[in-house]
Amino acid sequence: MSVIGTFNGKGAWVLRALCVCFVSVLILDVYFALNTEGTFRLSEERPALNYNLLARSLLAGQLHLQQDVHPGRLKEADPASPTLPYPYLFDAIIFNGKYYLQHLPFPALIHALYIALTGDNLPTGLVVVLASFGCVLWLSLILSRIRQAFFPDSPAWILWFVVLSFAFSSAQLYMVSRPVIYHEAVATGVFFALGGVAFCIWSLTDNNAKLGTLIVSGLLFGAAIASRAPTVFYPLCFMLCLAWHWVLQKRTAAEIVKQGVSFAAPVALFAGLLLFYNYGRFGDFFYAGLRHVSLPFPQVYEYCCVHGNYFRLAHVPQNLYHWLLAMPEFEFWGWFLTVPKASLMDGIIVNNVLVLREKVSSIFVMMPVIMLIFPVPALYMYAPRQVNLPPVLFGCAGCSLIVFGFFTTYYFACARFLYEFTPLLFVLVFYALVVLWEKARMTSWLRRGMLVMLSALMIANCIIGVAWGITGMLQ
Repeated sequence: MSVIGTFNGKGAWVLRALCVCFVSVLILDVYFALNTEGTFRLSEERPALNYNLLARSLLAGQLHLQQDVHPGRLKEADPASPTLPYPYLFDAIIFNGKYYLQHLPFPALIHALYIALTGDNLPTGLVVVLASFGCVLWLSLILSRIRQAFFPDSPAWILWFVVLSFAFSSAQLYMVSRPVIYHEAVATGVFFALGGVAFCIWSLTDNNAKLGTLIVSGLLFGAAIASRAPTVFYPLCFMLCLAWHWVLQKRTAAEIVKQGVSFAAPVALFAGLLLFYNYGRFGDFFYAGLRHVSLPFPQVYEYCCVHGNYFRLAHVPQNLYHWLLAMPEFEFWGWFLTVPKASLMDGIIVNNVLVLREKVSSIFVMMPVIMLIFPVPALYMYAPRQVNLPPVLFGCAGCSLIVFGFFTTYYFACARFLYEFTPLLFVLVFYALVVLWEKARMTSWLRRGMLVMLSALMIANCIIGVAWGITGMLQ
């Protein structure tokens, strides 16, 4: 019997590994199909900027791009203005007669390494797909660790349900659908941020975790910040959760300082390097060049660059409506649903406030599975708790809420921003499902009702996800 049991155990492990490989290949096939419009041939979207331009400049020992600003623009008082009759690089910064990339530089270092090793440009679409798929893997590891630490008896299908819900959500499929620098910046930043969260949660759930775990977490968070600025809220939020955890564990002041420095020092190092990067370009540690961005729409350029209205509290009401209440207008493209309305050119100014959104509607329509976070407060109040669980849940909820709040102050709502504040909400979805299933599984009608509800949510989530993916592909 022991031999058979051992064989069955090994066979089950092999079967699980094969399932994981099959699902991974399926997900990557879908991602590459959307990214390449079904051709599976990677190419750059022209005439858009890409990180290869900055990478080649860095390899040449300069921070500005190698492209020259049109001489006619250099004679004007405002060379970045889109109203001038001269060609220019869309969304580049024009400062002191040179072009600079407005996006943060860490992804360009990855491109520079690839160029130095191969001599060829690193395709933007390849990085978008691999970074986005990496986010799926990080979320899988985060959920697996939480399940192992707090809910070892929960059924594995709940973890699969949550991971696949994220993998085929509108946030994910829209992200992989566009091989452009905007999506690469977001995907890369979130990839490193989720990696930082994974190691941070390992430290929160293992009282014997080594300092190296915190150092790696800090390095990943630092790389995230150097890729995408809004990810700065991730390490700030989890630093508070770590401090909460250390107090609960009754660590000494010396231990708290030692662990805190191990986590914060790598983050501070990357932040400091970014300040020097700003100084090397603009002669100012705290100026990122936003007033000199060559935005292609005159109305947006005047509002943001001339008047400095990128971030305003006056944007909050309209953005809350866009993100929480606005409904999409679906239409068919071939056999597929798309989301054609609310493009970047549809913006209007009302009472001196720019009303602008791009492919955005209520997040609960875009990602129906997210509605499962609603019972979390009640479940948290009445479900049994473990001492290390609250910092994990509050860290994930806090990051999501703070980054969402940050984007409500921005001048427009854009579908790619969904990727920056929703991934960790799936941790709350997992928690809700585990607790709800524990209460429903012993009652047959509750169990069946819950399975029917989850099946409907998954189907709706995938259909709408594909609609946004097709929309991004056609954009």
